[in-house]
Amino acid sequence: MSKAYLEFKDKTSSKFWQIEVKGSTVTVRYGKIGTDGQTTVKKFGSAAEASAHTAKVTAEKVTKGYKKSKSDGTRIKKVKLKPKKPRVSHAAQFQIWIKWGQSADDVDAEDLPKAFSEAKKLWKKRKISEAGQIIAPFLKCLFIPTNVDGDLTELLKKPEYVEVADIQIDGVDFAHSNLPQFCASATLTLPAKEKITKGLIEQWENANDMLHSGVSFKWHIDGVDEDLDLYCENHQGLGMSLA
Repeated sequence: MSKAYLEFKDKTSSKFWQIEVKGSTVTVRYGKIGTDGQTTVKKFGSAAEASAHTAKVTAEKVTKGYKKSKSDGTRIKKVKLKPKKPRVSHAAQFQIWIKWGQSADDVDAEDLPKAFSEAKKLWKKRKISEAGQIIAPFLKCLFIPTNVDGDLTELLKKPEYVEVADIQIDGVDFAHSNLPQFCASATLTLPAKEKITKGLIEQWENANDMLHSGVSFKWHIDGVDEDLDLYCENHQGLGMSLA
């Protein structure tokens, strides 16, 4: 029996991948770090074939940036709880929107969750609102302050990326792909070191192309190549403004 446990971490992802081979059976467990993840089991014709497959896919993960971890995937490290920080006294709400966003890549329909095929059927019946509600949980919005120059990261209490999961989809179009074009909006709250005013927003926009240069929308789908993140780089418009 052999086992490998790898982890991948960057600004937008924190996930693990574990593979274990017993005889001719290969078990893979993957998901977000801190969760049980998902498990798949595959049987091969022989132990040698299973071992060869394990070596191959492990090497592929390493080339993608996964690294070996001291954890074995089953132990839970004891974490010393830090005292709670005082409540943030300043915060600003932003309205984020995207007009007909679309991923540059598509995914085969059979590899997508059934929700997408159900949404496409509703779209064909012109039930746009119902279709949007079905696929909204798969759409995420990220704001990465470090992508914005100027004084923004100095004023924010949390200069790392912020993810918004509660997305409102206002329009979908499945005409050209399995992953639809969409119009969507989200509300983002950013804790700050001082009161954020429209004047400060104007200063940031003057120092950058626009404040929304830190905004990204992406499809996040579990179970397709572990966790599939497809950024919607194509769009007709993208905006972020103080609510």
